[in-house]
Amino acid sequence: MKTALACLTAVFFCATPGYADNMEAAAPSVGDLSPDGFDWSGAYLGAFVAGISANAEYDPLCSAGCLPGIRDLDGVGWSSGVLLGWNHQVDNFVVGVEGDYAFGSAVADYGGLVEATEYSFESIATLRARLGMTHDNTLIFADGGLALVETTFSSADLPVTGGLATSDSKWLTGWVIGGGVEHAFDESFAVRLDYSYMGLPNTSYFLTNGVDTADISHSFNGVHTIRIGLTYSFGL
Repeated sequence: MKTALACLTAVFFCATPGYADNMEAAAPSVGDLSPDGFDWSGAYLGAFVAGISANAEYDPLCSAGCLPGIRDLDGVGWSSGVLLGWNHQVDNFVVGVEGDYAFGSAVADYGGLVEATEYSFESIATLRARLGMTHDNTLIFADGGLALVETTFSSADLPVTGGLATSDSKWLTGWVIGGGVEHAFDESFAVRLDYSYMGLPNTSYFLTNGVDTADISHSFNGVHTIRIGLTYSFGL
């Protein structure tokens, strides 16, 4: 009986030559094993442009005398730069790290009756941790970390009205938190849109025309950034 059963089994498999091919075709690829068939894991490089909205204020103290009072320093500027990061996907969750560097512009100004000042972000660098959730080739993420900003406070009216244009620059260390959405067109290219809030410390700037001086006490009420970017994934 056992011999007959073995013979029948052998005849069945031999009579179905496509069986092995079907088994091979049914085997899932590595990519198919990832959630929803797409894997965000790997290193990536990208570029972005951003709009920056800054809300700040300053209080000047001039050796030759300034009008008393706190001035609002508000405005909108822009930046553009590059980013480099790495993701690792586990199930539908993505963790990663990302660093970026951007060149900026004037982001705020004050135009009074006898005083005009301008505030600029010359350079902006951040290092962020990322956490996200995927749905196929779309990633929704939150991020946060360290922010370094090269700032410049400049004026043609301080320390004295009608004086020579003066300025002072400082690097500020703060923090950044935000989030966004990223959509992959294929295994290599993805587009993203994100928002971030930057916290920067109060600081002071010193302006002089060689004779008179102005000490500027400066503080931030909020720095908001919206970025749009394009990334290329190496899949490493």
